[in-house]
Amino acid sequence: MAILSDGIGCGLELRHFVPHAGSGTIPSRQGGAHVHSVYASRDGNFAYVCDLGQDLIFTYRVDDEGKLTEVSRAKTNPGAGPRHLAEHPTLDFVYSVQEMEMTVSAWKRDARGELQLRQTLSLVPDGASGQGSKAAEILILPDGSALYASNRGALNSMTVFSVADDGSIKQSQQIEAPRYPRGVAFAHDATLLLVASQQDTTIESFKVGAGGNLTSTGYLLAEGIPNHPATFQVFPADSGYAPPVAKGKCCYGFPGATNWEGCSSATACPSNPSCELLSNCEGICRGTWCNTEAVV
Repeated sequence: MAILSDGIGCGLELRHFVPHAGSGTIPSRQGGAHVHSVYASRDGNFAYVCDLGQDLIFTYRVDDEGKLTEVSRAKTNPGAGPRHLAEHPTLDFVYSVQEMEMTVSAWKRDARGELQLRQTLSLVPDGASGQGSKAAEILILPDGSALYASNRGALNSMTVFSVADDGSIKQSQQIEAPRYPRGVAFAHDATLLLVASQQDTTIESFKVGAGGNLTSTGYLLAEGIPNHPATFQVFPADSGYAPPVAKGKCCYGFPGATNWEGCSSATACPSNPSCELLSNCEGICRGTWCNTEAVV
């Protein structure tokens, strides 16, 4: 997709479409190709595609017009289910999390964009059963020093991996996470890690310390968020972003926002004392705010 702007608004224009076809070894989850996520490389020359249904990570070269040319297909173990991916900020490495296998893999990228498997580590503790669990999210610190992966279900955990100068990873910590930790995101320049419980509709925060290890801040957000949060997007306060709102629902927005399309009622958050009525808007629920950043 190309992003178009006329100076007033912006839009998207389809530039190229590449269908995937195939299947995997687990019919209930891999009955067909399943492009679960797509990531642009930091230099903009490649696109990485996690096809959970085929146990493949595709690399496409992206030309100046947005056309995709397949470069390679990196294979995970059968039934592993590559779900998400994170690229190292400086090294030629990418890291994937496999949903059904509950593993994290380190891949070395060559100049052509091909991925070579270097390492795979489990998110399941030694001696434990992974039955009833599946991996979800993967993130890497902006400086590339630590990697994080969540596991949800019977095993609700966040696993921290240290990242060496050669791109290799080593588990440094594994802690209990909110139940069914599907959505995970950094906040405040990656000094905090936010983890959402999709089961309990709560968000907990963890301090990112030396070496990337996590310590609970003790804060739990249980009000003013959508039911069963599955993912995050964090916007800096000066980004100018105004999230969409729905009539009869609580508005999430920037302090001082005064005119949002869709706000038509003064009945939002009637029992929430932190909800402030504003001109032409239902209200602002402050509970989803972390000082200078909006979490939606």
